[in-house]
Amino acid sequence: MEKRESEVLRQLVHMSGLFFIALAQFIDKILVGVLFMLAALFFFLYSEYVNKCEKNHSTLLSTIECKLRDFAFMLERRDSKRMFAGAFWFYFGAGLAFLLFPLNAASAAGATLAISDSLSTIMGKKFGKKHIIGKKTLEGTTAFFVSGVFVCLLFFNPVVAVIGAAAATLAELLPEWKRISSSRLSGLFDDNLLIPIITGFVLALGIL
Repeated sequence: MEKRESEVLRQLVHMSGLFFIALAQFIDKILVGVLFMLAALFFFLYSEYVNKCEKNHSTLLSTIECKLRDFAFMLERRDSKRMFAGAFWFYFGAGLAFLLFPLNAASAAGATLAISDSLSTIMGKKFGKKHIIGKKTLEGTTAFFVSGVFVCLLFFNPVVAVIGAAAATLAELLPEWKRISSSRLSGLFDDNLLIPIITGFVLALGIL
């Protein structure tokens, strides 16, 4: 699988969180938050399993698991320090947003993470020319902000939507700040965690 194709497929998997966000519009948001957390727990436990267990083709189930593992490895970035770290923080961050914030704020924050973060990555890798901080490009960041505004407009008025999108954009850039990226705790400043929490908090304030 070519690098560009794997990146697009990775971001499509990233957008799978939209299913839970759509579900939250019809059922209790706390339940959806729990579902997000269970998904995060699955990725954490499976990562532990992959790190400790060798491939085993002795049974049909284990053979299927090996095929899924190979597919997952193809989707992982080469610079990833831990398997499924991005997926874990994505579901954990979105789940935390649904547990902490009102439904519209959590939904907008989660959808911004799923859509805008994916679009910014794809646009940045395909068209990115001017780097503004770390690996982030002007083109990718612009795509994030513009799409973030449209996403937030589904839940808020234009003023709050722009403020929320701006907060989300800053949250995406924050892990690239040199002081944070070089910190021993840099692994905790994952944009998949920061985007839904910071965006949800700012949007929740906008409701008051």
